[in-house]
Amino acid sequence: MIYRFSWHFPADHPALAGHFPGQPIAPGAVLLDRLQLFAGRVPALGDGPWRIERAKFVQTARPGDTLAFVLETTQAGTFAFRIERDASLIAHGLFAVTPALST
Repeated sequence: MIYRFSWHFPADHPALAGHFPGQPIAPGAVLLDRLQLFAGRVPALGDGPWRIERAKFVQTARPGDTLAFVLETTQAGTFAFRIERDASLIAHGLFAVTPALST
């Protein structure tokens, strides 16, 4: 199943301070954090925590961009993702649910 979420990256986001002066870009960690928030809204994915199996950033996201987060369930406990701007790929990868620690 495919799930889509949209997010406008605000020009005044606190992560932009110093990242990079004069040429601000969205830190990858901010995008992955937003991805996890959206994944938490998908009942089929559980409530996490998740681990990043792989992530590849192919373009930068800039302040003011509206980004599409596309999550696709693949098998129990995993989901593939894409982050896009105007149908142009920003990042893609795979997340998996982290198993609970046994005591």
